[in-house]
Amino acid sequence: MISNLINKLKLLNVKIDVVDSKLDIKAPKGAIDALLLEDIKLHKEKLIDYINTYKAKKVSHFNIKAVPLQSSYPLSSAQKRLWLVSQIEDYSIAYNIPSYKILDGNYKIENLKKSCRCNDRKT
Repeated sequence: MISNLINKLKLLNVKIDVVDSKLDIKAPKGAIDALLLEDIKLHKEKLIDYINTYKAKKVSHFNIKAVPLQSSYPLSSAQKRLWLVSQIEDYSIAYNIPSYKILDGNYKIENLKKSCRCNDRKT
């Protein structure tokens, strides 16, 4: 039930937190109607418990440290498997499955050309 209420609040862009053991609610104007407010009041203690539990479990994220510049780097086991599969002739397209789509309609060709040029610059 609480997770449904929290999801509803998220959808309405309502921010809810616990400050000094009290609910702190920030919402866009008109986002909380009388029914929702009553639902929040009815489940106030459960909301506080849920938020406090979430905060206690929350782990801070760590940055991945850059390794020194090298001429090559060790491969992961997934990369090794991918390389091995690519060496088997019949399976060499296993990770490169070609496909096509026929475009029938009124398209602006210049926009398509721009998107291709943009993709070329990214590679």
